[in-house]
Amino acid sequence: MSGGVLEIPAFVIGVAGVFTSCIDAFNYFKFYQGATRDIEVVLLKLDIEKARLLIWGENVDILSANPRDSPLLNQGMAELIKDILSMIQGLLTDSEKLRTQYGVRASDSSVPRMVDYISKKSLAIFTPSRSRFLARNSSALASFTRGSAAARTKWAIHDREKFQGLVIYLAHFVDSLFELAKIDREVPDRVIVEDIESIVDVSHLAIVEEGTENYPTYLEAAKSARASTEAGTLDRRTLEEEIRDAEGIPAVHPRATAGAHNASELSSLPSEIQHREKYFVLTSPCRRQTTGELCDVRVLGSQVADMELSYPSYGFQRFRWDVSTRSGTGCNTIGCLVQDAIGVKKVVQDEVEDGILGNLLRIGADSQEATPEQEAFIHAKLPLLQVYVYCAPCVCLLHTAIELCRSLESPFVKAQFRPDSRLAASCCSTVDRSEGMRRLSEWVRDWEAEATTHQSNIIATHLDMAWLDQRLEHLDYEQPYNFQESADVGRRYLILGEADHTSHMVQKAPGRIPTATDIWHFKPNFLVATRTLASRFSEYRPPRLATQGTQSGSLSTPGPTPSPATPFAQPASRRRPASPSSSASASRRPRYDVESPSVGSELEEGESIARSMAEDMEI
Repeated sequence: MSGGVLEIPAFVIGVAGVFTSCIDAFNYFKFYQGATRDIEVVLLKLDIEKARLLIWGENVDILSANPRDSPLLNQGMAELIKDILSMIQGLLTDSEKLRTQYGVRASDSSVPRMVDYISKKSLAIFTPSRSRFLARNSSALASFTRGSAAARTKWAIHDREKFQGLVIYLAHFVDSLFELAKIDREVPDRVIVEDIESIVDVSHLAIVEEGTENYPTYLEAAKSARASTEAGTLDRRTLEEEIRDAEGIPAVHPRATAGAHNASELSSLPSEIQHREKYFVLTSPCRRQTTGELCDVRVLGSQVADMELSYPSYGFQRFRWDVSTRSGTGCNTIGCLVQDAIGVKKVVQDEVEDGILGNLLRIGADSQEATPEQEAFIHAKLPLLQVYVYCAPCVCLLHTAIELCRSLESPFVKAQFRPDSRLAASCCSTVDRSEGMRRLSEWVRDWEAEATTHQSNIIATHLDMAWLDQRLEHLDYEQPYNFQESADVGRRYLILGEADHTSHMVQKAPGRIPTATDIWHFKPNFLVATRTLASRFSEYRPPRLATQGTQSGSLSTPGPTPSPATPFAQPASRRRPASPSSSASASRRPRYDVESPSVGSELEEGESIARSMAEDMEI
């Protein structure tokens, strides 16, 4: 036993290994160019069984680090389940029987595509869980056979009727697994209906409708979804979804939103500050969605490092996607207003002007040499305030958080930001946000590995790596998350988030509906929480948006124009190939590094039933 997590029995790991191989084997059957529509329909039927198997695995915690109350913990049951899974694996990988009995043949086509219209979202939950399972059990799985090269052949279906027989056998095996685990039929039905209703391509819905004649519940869902789609547009995808699909960015089922967190995490504030006094800074939706440069959690580190140097003649640097006003003369920036809201000035005055700390600091100002004890006291006393900014892994929010940290930082204030997958934004509400946390952590560690003594980087300076490491340890290895923030009066906690995704947290206290640009002070207590509007900041309106919002005949004065400059070179090993969207924007805007000469980028199972089936199939 380690870290409060039970050691997983070897027989459970073995079952999970066979399960992952089964899921992989489904991917060998694809729809090739020139294939007829009836082949796509039978592949859809195969995809239904794949989705049902994935849902079964999720419900028995087959890849979990701590499978509580799972039938897998009973060794006899686990062995039976393993036998059924092995039959599924054999059914999908026996090359000779696939060719002679089930109407398939090897394909050399170079342009296949998956018919995963129903399983796609369940697979998006499976994929990160599989990665964590393999990482935790790499030594135990070292001798595990993943299948021969022949078993991994890409198959094309040429006899639909014969292949339909394979799908029927698969359905019986998957039914047996649900019966053994005592999982109601309603469980997979509910999930699959949700997934069908989320399909946005009407042509895919038509295939689902044809392929679900043996599943009345699914058929009805497909008909309903298709009717509602055709009543509107042919394709219900938003611009963001179209770009994500074009660039191959996977969407994740709502069950996996925020990196497969449990329900309590999704419905509440970060647990460590649940009962702490905090501040909410509410913004508009992510602006990158309107530019074609979508936030991508897979390369979040390099996207956050892609900064812009504004007003170089004034020596003034701003983060490219910071949402706060650029005005240097007004007092309505997020930084200024937060500084007032959290009481920085009062804390410093109380401690420095009227306390012993001030006397010690004046010693240095008077060119007197402080004793080692006095210096140690000063170092122990500072900083007077520690500020932690939580935000979703969205580039706009992260740039705003970093700029906020920079504006708050002083000898008396230490400010750090925490990119948290428990928080959502419009650009990342349907993806595994924990992936963005990993990529940002990797980017910082890559930069630090190459940095020299006198180099600094504002992202590395303000990212709370100790907190981030604990979150990732919890997410990647399913370790208990026991991190708690103290009630230290010298700590301040901020939630920076889009109003659409964050205001429900503020509304746990009575008052009006919070809106974008609000800054709220939130105090929880035992009876009723209270909140007070601290202020409202001014959002920066990019020139293109400003033009759209300017009435005819009005005048506007542009700010100083950045002078041309050459971007710092990026290490070749971490340079990301340009995508069409990013290359287009690159031609319009020079990219600069902030406080770093090496901004890098990264792109990456009762028994009798099963036995009789096996005998009938001669497996």
